[in-house]
Amino acid sequence: MLSDWEQEVSYPRERIGRFIDILIVNQTKIKKIGCPLETLSTELAKLDQTERNDANDIFPLYARWLKVQFRQLNRMVDADCLAG
Repeated sequence: MLSDWEQEVSYPRERIGRFIDILIVNQTKIKKIGCPLETLSTELAKLDQTERNDANDIFPLYARWLKVQFRQLNRMVDADCLAG
């Protein structure tokens, strides 16, 4: 999904907007049953070491991607904070 956005959308502001749109569209479901990525991470963490490591990389992947987007918007000083 993130790679697709990199290919399809020229402007970092729009890519960040797509990320936010997904959260908004799914906010009721997330509030009701929880975050599906968190559930996936929890389940993967129960498996062997490889899956556990993969599970631990899910949320940092989004944070790193968002950080890059904010830096492309010249938000060098606060990119970490904004991405977190």
